[in-house]
Amino acid sequence: MKFKQSIASRLVIINLIRALVAIIVVASMLYTTREIIKSNEELDRAHQTLEHTLAMQVSSKSLLINGYGFLKSGNPEFLQTFEQERNEFDTDFAILLEGLSIHAEKSKFTLDIALEIKHIIDTWLVEEVEPQIIAQRMNVDIYSPKPVLLKSFLYGNALLTKVKDKQAELIAEEKSFLLKQQKLVQDTLAWAQLVFIGGILIFMMLGFVLSYFAATGITRRIGKLVEATQRLAKGDLDVVVDITSQDEIGLLGEYTNQTIQRLQHLEVVVKATAAEDFATQVRVLGQQDQLALSINKMSENLKNSAFERKNQTWLKNGIAELHSKMRSEHELVSLSQLVITYLAKYLNAQVGSCYLAEGKQLQLVSSYAFKRRNNNDNVFQFGEGLIGQAALEQQSILYHQLPDDHNDLLINTGISESTPTDIFVLPLVHENKVQAVLALGVSRKYSQIELEFLESVASGIAITLHVTRTRQQLVDMLEESKLQSEELQAQQEELRASNEELEEQSTMLVKSEESLRNKSEELQQINSELEERSEELERQTAEMTEKNTVIERAKQAVEIQANNLEKASRYKSEFLANMSHELRTPLNSLLILSQSLAKNSQGNLNEEQQEDARVIYEGGQSLLALINDILDLSKVEAGKLDIHFEQFSINNLLVNLGRQFKPVANKKGVELCFDKEDVLSDDFFSDPQRIEQVLRNLLSNGIKFTHHGTVSLKVIQPGPSVRFDNPALRGRNTLGFAVSDTGIGISADNQESVFEAFQQGDGSTSRNYGGTGLGLTISRELVKLMGGEIQLQSKEGEGSTFTLYLPLDRRLGLAAKQPLKANTRESKTHQEPLEISVPTADNTREEVVEVSTKADLLKSPLSPVPAREKTLQEKNTFADDRDILKAGEKSVLVIEDDPSFMRILIDLSRHKGYRGLSALTGREGLELAAMYQPSAIVLDLGLPDISGRQVLEQLKQNINTRHIPVHILSAEDKNTEVLQIGAVGFLTKPVSGEDIDSLFCNIEHLLQDSIKRVLLVEDDNNNRLAVTRLIANKNIEICSVSTGREAQEKLLSELFHCVILDLSLPDISGFELLNRLRHNKSITLPPIIVYTGRELSSEEYKELSQYTSSIVIKGANSPERLLDETTLFLHSVDSSLPHDQRKIIKMLHNSELVLQGRKILLVDDDLRNTYALSKVLREYGLEVIMADNGKLALQKLAEEENIELVLMDIMMPVMDGYEAMRKIRSQTRFKKLPIIALTAKAMPEDRTKSIEAGANDYCIKPIDVDKLIAIMKIWLFR
Repeated sequence: MKFKQSIASRLVIINLIRALVAIIVVASMLYTTREIIKSNEELDRAHQTLEHTLAMQVSSKSLLINGYGFLKSGNPEFLQTFEQERNEFDTDFAILLEGLSIHAEKSKFTLDIALEIKHIIDTWLVEEVEPQIIAQRMNVDIYSPKPVLLKSFLYGNALLTKVKDKQAELIAEEKSFLLKQQKLVQDTLAWAQLVFIGGILIFMMLGFVLSYFAATGITRRIGKLVEATQRLAKGDLDVVVDITSQDEIGLLGEYTNQTIQRLQHLEVVVKATAAEDFATQVRVLGQQDQLALSINKMSENLKNSAFERKNQTWLKNGIAELHSKMRSEHELVSLSQLVITYLAKYLNAQVGSCYLAEGKQLQLVSSYAFKRRNNNDNVFQFGEGLIGQAALEQQSILYHQLPDDHNDLLINTGISESTPTDIFVLPLVHENKVQAVLALGVSRKYSQIELEFLESVASGIAITLHVTRTRQQLVDMLEESKLQSEELQAQQEELRASNEELEEQSTMLVKSEESLRNKSEELQQINSELEERSEELERQTAEMTEKNTVIERAKQAVEIQANNLEKASRYKSEFLANMSHELRTPLNSLLILSQSLAKNSQGNLNEEQQEDARVIYEGGQSLLALINDILDLSKVEAGKLDIHFEQFSINNLLVNLGRQFKPVANKKGVELCFDKEDVLSDDFFSDPQRIEQVLRNLLSNGIKFTHHGTVSLKVIQPGPSVRFDNPALRGRNTLGFAVSDTGIGISADNQESVFEAFQQGDGSTSRNYGGTGLGLTISRELVKLMGGEIQLQSKEGEGSTFTLYLPLDRRLGLAAKQPLKANTRESKTHQEPLEISVPTADNTREEVVEVSTKADLLKSPLSPVPAREKTLQEKNTFADDRDILKAGEKSVLVIEDDPSFMRILIDLSRHKGYRGLSALTGREGLELAAMYQPSAIVLDLGLPDISGRQVLEQLKQNINTRHIPVHILSAEDKNTEVLQIGAVGFLTKPVSGEDIDSLFCNIEHLLQDSIKRVLLVEDDNNNRLAVTRLIANKNIEICSVSTGREAQEKLLSELFHCVILDLSLPDISGFELLNRLRHNKSITLPPIIVYTGRELSSEEYKELSQYTSSIVIKGANSPERLLDETTLFLHSVDSSLPHDQRKIIKMLHNSELVLQGRKILLVDDDLRNTYALSKVLREYGLEVIMADNGKLALQKLAEEENIELVLMDIMMPVMDGYEAMRKIRSQTRFKKLPIIALTAKAMPEDRTKSIEAGANDYCIKPIDVDKLIAIMKIWLFR
């Protein structure tokens, strides 16, 4: 689009006007300068004329004198001098004449005088002098007599006088001209100064006026753009930029309006897609319009998914309904009639028939709208026609586009007959045996889902037919068996009568013996037949059992399909989570750059620009919160959201909510009330964070939809009239949180839909009040996970009441939580409850307290802190001594996530004379340590936010907390690695009272020993002296020995707090000394620092790591490191060290200085991210090498040397981050290279996949720069 009056053209016009003024000023200056130059030339000429006039005056006088002398004496010397003076006179006159002739019109009078002087001199020479010269040269005596000489002298004197007069006139004229020229030069200079100053003032004023009007016009229109952009950032799309100028800003306004229209169009499409209206598509503006292509692709995928889901629902409903109907029929013919009728109606078939198999023959037994013929079409042999062929092959046959003369299966309406378009013949096969054949004709083409449906139900129908047929045979056999049993009973009755007759007629025994034997044989034969019948019945029973097993398998198949449907729903949720990658990637660079601009580290932004940057940053954070809501919903649907149960105070919860919402309510003019029934306890066991999240959403909705009136939150005990959907909830074991408002209310038709995702009260709600409709969906699912439910009571126009019901019985809540996945790492660590033996008041016995662990509370290390995380006071409601702690008092900070164990440790610390500080998370512990500077710290390794090991590392890296003794308490096995970092002790749970006493004794011992003793084992005198001078101060006593045996004797007889050991000793090596000390049970080893100049192999490093706390290789920076390690293990307070030592340690721990010059590799395919992140990292002094895919990253690692850390994105073209990290780790030299994974995917398994691929740590986009720098410091300092 061409613009007529561009900003550039306006600026060009302004600059042209200013340039014109400048040209005028310069031209005036040039003209004035030229005039000055001309005047100076005139002055120079006047000076030259005056000089030559004076020279001519002198030469003319000398000429006359020497000429007269020659005339008088005839002396040749006078003649020689005369000739010289004559030549000089002629020369001066010629120069004078030349100068005067150049400006003859301005110096005519002067020229006339000069010519007259010349004429006088020439006349005298010709008449008086030259004849004498000629005569002398001819040796003629022509000397005149004295009178003649006198006359000649008088003539010459008069001539000289006349020449002098003329020369005086000439000099006077030249001086007058000289004065005039000097006056002219002065006037010209004054004019030049006036023109220059005036031109400069005009130039500046004109530039200021033109620039002011141009800037005003630009800023006014840019202000409109900024206002529109701010409204867009807040989600207001009803914006029009009113700029009609014909320049770039006007064009920008037009493009902004097009962008707004584009966003409005996208909003319409997304809403339609959310409502499953897939007809609306986003207009694609070109191949570069990836957003439109992606949304259309997403809509198409959702459309296909909905269509597939609809088909699957239709398929499963048909199968389930058919199976349900078949269960009610037990007769074979009626069952076949039910099947063919149901299938014809469900598939909208016009005609159908069912043929039952009897041997190798198929008999028509039931039909649907089928007109029977008189021919043999009612009976088929296997292989005859389509019916027989399908039975023979046991394969379905689709006959498409039947000929018009086909008359076997016609559609008869009673008025006319027509040929079906498609006939589908389906054999019903069970265990490779055909049970029946179905034929269905339709007047259209069969769809794929219809054919799939028929194939799916075939096996079920066949099984049912087989079972029905078998059941019918079994009934017949039972009837026959019953008849045979009755016959047997009659025969037995006859036998009994015969026996009685035999008893009565014993005398006839001999006669009847033969008859009895025969009957006995008959009876045996009958019993044998009965046994065979019984075996046949058992075999049929086994077959029935097998058939039931088949039915059970079919049922399991249906359940598998239902599970697949559930998986499809989860896949949709994971798709939404993965889609956040496309949103987080551009949001990452937006947040990083806006935060950097808001900090204004270079100081080149004004307050308004900083505020604009903060507005952009806050808008990005709001968008990030929306993405997190979508991810919460995805995690809930995918079953991956953790619920953390703990004891908390309801009153504290209400106070926190009041602090958050009362300013909002007051600003809107809505009264906000909180109330709790007095009979209810303040303590409640559930997840306080999730409860607060749900109540925040309900209160926010209440205030949003209430224009005037009241919003209230009441904690209640539900009455007996309340009915719950959850059968586990009862009025007596339930706690209710009722949020009521007097707002717009919700109609009865919409009360169910408000809990669905992306749904609100009606179509106007989103337009009038905003929001995505996710809040109530997430709230409902969270409440279900906690074992409760949400009930809604509302009347449109009068207000609403949302009541959150939760179980008081903690077992119900925990039971609801069981399906959630626990953290694998912590589940291995904390699988047993902790048993802690605590001394009772009388110290005569020990009481065992069981403390339940909470493995599900643990999250992955360094996971981002949620934006809703509470302050220190809100996170930890445990009563400790922070409010009464005074300066100088001894205190112990306990960092433990188990409140029960925390309470025990705090009570014991008070019993030992310490003030107690409590922290339930690692981050809270770090803040408390920096704030209160406790005397000692008791640290658990398994914490819910970051690991205890990372807490220990950060404590020891901080110059202000590194001196604090830290004792580890953990359920893990003893870990020497934490002792090497700087811990003073390690206790494994469960612990006893003696263990706790030992812990506090150790702490007390460290605090009381003001003088720390160091054993220095070094055989070189110079090195020993240098180390002593390096670490010596008033609080350290150094004992030096030169051999290993001396060191062993010292450790046996004396107490040391630290050992500095050189490996090269004259008697035994340092390795052997360490091995001896380790196996000597009478020696308690203090921290050992190996200070050696040897190059150590990896095996030696591994061996030393079993004994030593630190290894320092002698080199350029080794003295500073040795000092740092020694003060660390001696727990020396920085302020107590000498100034030089303090300076060295501060320099080592200046992380900003340490980051200077460190080389890292940044791998990301998004140019916005690489630009933003590299810009910020370079401000910290880091050297950033960039690559846009994994393959290029491998090349950079091969080409660049000394890369110390890699920031690796996951989703990249060519080679993704997972493969790149695996290839990096496959190279031996990169085994220990720190790699931090960066990704916008936020599903829990993504971190596990990154760690398994080779990452050392994990950071979620959008990147929190401060958090990333903290992680990088940890890995760069290792």
